[in-house]
Amino acid sequence: MTAALSLQPLASTPASARLRVCVSLPFARQLVLGGNEPFGGAELRGLTFASGLAADPTLEVHVVVNGSETTPVVRSDRITVHFRRNVSFYEGHMDHPRHSIWGAVDADVYVGFGANEATAELARFCLAHGSAFVLSIASDAAFDPLVGEQSVIRDAYGVAGHYHWYAMHHAHAVFVQTERQRDLFRSMHGREAVLIRNPAPSAVRSAPRRAPQFGGRILWIGRTDPNKRHDAALRLAEALPHRRMIMVCNGIDRSSITDIETARPNLSLAEKVALPDVDGLFRFSDVLVNTSVVEGSPNAFLQAGMHGIPIVSMAVDPDGMLATHGCGRVADGTLAGLARAVESLLTEPGAYASAASASVRWVADRHDPAGRIAELRALVHHTATTHGRRRALRSPLT
Repeated sequence: MTAALSLQPLASTPASARLRVCVSLPFARQLVLGGNEPFGGAELRGLTFASGLAADPTLEVHVVVNGSETTPVVRSDRITVHFRRNVSFYEGHMDHPRHSIWGAVDADVYVGFGANEATAELARFCLAHGSAFVLSIASDAAFDPLVGEQSVIRDAYGVAGHYHWYAMHHAHAVFVQTERQRDLFRSMHGREAVLIRNPAPSAVRSAPRRAPQFGGRILWIGRTDPNKRHDAALRLAEALPHRRMIMVCNGIDRSSITDIETARPNLSLAEKVALPDVDGLFRFSDVLVNTSVVEGSPNAFLQAGMHGIPIVSMAVDPDGMLATHGCGRVADGTLAGLARAVESLLTEPGAYASAASASVRWVADRHDPAGRIAELRALVHHTATTHGRRRALRSPLT
């Protein structure tokens, strides 16, 4: 799952002396314990970070996922996995300082991903428990106008804006994925966030493509939610009938896949793909497309660079990696503009090769996993020193 990481034994540091860190990944069960259920970029990013932290002999790393089990599971990399009952993230369920899964873990530092109702629960718990809370901002949607103290305006997922604000406002430390997010956080909250770019999620590295190798095959990976605009990806297949297209669309109705593919003979559609098979999708595609309304820094963009292919985005362009740094092209927000951008990139050999090379350089220069994990490790230690509570001696959890 995170083959790029070299895990070191922890025996050199007594358990009672290690800093206990708990990483909240409620929807990453399939990645943490194995399986091929759908997963998202936040889950992959969180597990990559957690696995890297577990290599630090001064840290004792725990992960919490949703599940009905009552006994923790210890992974081969010595991460202890705990299970949060699948109950509401809103007030009164799992935010008690003792009678909750978070209280049972009893960590010094808790790390959560995304400003949302789940991390708002973790923030409430940490306030009551006295532990430090480190928050990773995922999407630029965390800074939408609907986000604010006591805001009852709901986002595309039905979550009131207050919960996004609460998670960010009560975090002892916040780290962001892009320079834009750092500026937005400063403007909204009047304090600084730490820039820690996403770690590349595996050891795969390919040379940049000099030209399309598979007839201009297009790859799209996402979910069926309003921000991802999977319907626009379906229409792109119709707009470019001479280009083969692969879509991995988590959450799509399985019974409709055959009908969708019949209507679009150039389209291959999957409801889910196991993590070990994702590399194969990039390896046999020529360009990654993105149709999202809003993003942070998508892991799929990194995977494109890891496999040496360029990116075409309908609208989002994190830190100008496409338009300014040349990793691909960003369209005008319309389907017609997206189709033109994809076709022009695939039919201009010099432009294609240049974008593929820039995509590879972007990942190598900014997303080395060892460097990004070291940055988070430093932030965790600093936050524990300045905000955390420690006990003189305690036994390791099992």
